[in-house]
Amino acid sequence: MEQNEALIRRWFEELWNQKRVETIDELFDLDGVSYGMLEDGVATHGAEHWKQVHASFCAAIPDLHIEVCQVLASGDHVAVRFTATGTNSGPFQGIPASNNSIKIEGMCTGLIRDGRIVEGRNVIDMFGLLQQIGAVPKIADIAASKRLEATSVE
Repeated sequence: MEQNEALIRRWFEELWNQKRVETIDELFDLDGVSYGMLEDGVATHGAEHWKQVHASFCAAIPDLHIEVCQVLASGDHVAVRFTATGTNSGPFQGIPASNNSIKIEGMCTGLIRDGRIVEGRNVIDMFGLLQQIGAVPKIADIAASKRLEATSVE
């Protein structure tokens, strides 16, 4: 269990914080699959696909930093709770850069076999991310707009 916790901490530190892409080849299984990183529930298959996903996030938020807040390990399974911060200085999934700071929470689980990640499941606050980069209006802004609309009609 300690080995699996160390492996997942290395994944986050090296891949996301140090931008060391080689970590994918070293830790992600050739036939590995990951869910929750792409739109419409599309899974990420294999190291090369993971590299594309990583590149798109890093292009959108080059200073992305992930703080691992908690790791729980049991047998071949690990669970991680994290906070991601950075600045949206590049386009993200077709949305122009906002240069806004972001801070989102996320969780993931991983299945590790023979020292490699064979499956990952990610839950990331993508709605919060989209709000913070200005792609989706915040509820408070919508409510304020509706109040303004109501007072200007009267």
